[in-house]
Amino acid sequence: MTLKTIAKTGSIGQPEKAEIDIVSLAEMSSQQRFELISILEDSPPDNVKDVLKVLMSDKDSRVRGESTRLMGDYADEKDAELLAEILLNDKDSLVRTDAAGALAGLQSLNALSALISSLTNDRNPLVRFWAASSLGESGCKELLPFVQWMKRKVRSPRVHQSLCYAAYKLGDKDSLKPLLEYLFGEDELLIMATCNFIDYVRDCLSESELSDLVIPSIRKVYEDWNHVDIASVLSRLEQRLEEIKRASNE
Repeated sequence: MTLKTIAKTGSIGQPEKAEIDIVSLAEMSSQQRFELISILEDSPPDNVKDVLKVLMSDKDSRVRGESTRLMGDYADEKDAELLAEILLNDKDSLVRTDAAGALAGLQSLNALSALISSLTNDRNPLVRFWAASSLGESGCKELLPFVQWMKRKVRSPRVHQSLCYAAYKLGDKDSLKPLLEYLFGEDELLIMATCNFIDYVRDCLSESELSDLVIPSIRKVYEDWNHVDIASVLSRLEQRLEEIKRASNE
């Protein structure tokens, strides 16, 4: 791949990370721009956000999606408007999914309004799944009544599962049990997503939640499925429980 860079020199004469020449992006093929995203992920240049913003408007949906996903690692409140525009208007559902995930943790009005609109209006359940999850990651506890209302309204098991996670993250401890119920169905995607959600909140779980509810449930699922990823989650949960016990004894 031919990639033009602009060298930068530090104050002591040592080269710093190069910046990518934005103009050179137009000279690449779609495949080259797609491959560039892996380079940006492994060795981000100083102007990585500027490069990603250009790629997020690419004609190739693969480029738009992957660059939008990566922007989630760098996004702040100033980037919320662009990500919200993609979430609400991109024609490709996978790109919208990436935008919903990239908005996680942002609390700006643009971010929250777009996630709420996507959760209530997008026809794709995977987009709504990630919109719900990102609302939980926002930490905006004022959203809890809305999330609880949506839990009662939605019909998609996947979206309901994500809303249970969001509600728990926003302070509704009673949402843990309905979330765990998805471990005991036949849908492997829902089972694995539930394990991942529980893994995300393991630092929030109390000793009794871990020992009496969560760990026995995950252990039962592991015995049924014998899946290496479930084993990893179980190990981290058991380690977290031991940390809590040691701290309480000190």
